[in-house]
Amino acid sequence: MVEMDTTDRVLAFITRHMGEHGYAPSYREIMNGVPVSSTSVVEYHLNKLAARGLIEKGPPGTARTFRLNKEWGGVG
Repeated sequence: MVEMDTTDRVLAFITRHMGEHGYAPSYREIMNGVPVSSTSVVEYHLNKLAARGLIEKGPPGTARTFRLNKEWGGVG
């Protein structure tokens, strides 16, 4: 079995949450669901996902404003 790295676990959590609830999880929900140690760690991994083109982030200071990039099959 291949172990997922933290960034991949964050993406999997976001995908699952959006599929179940229809909206993006909060940073704290991601922090608790993955789990990671802080919301700044969540921000780090979201930035990595955005750099890879897997998510699109909204303007700074807005809540739950990232979405999965549909080009790779995301649901958001």
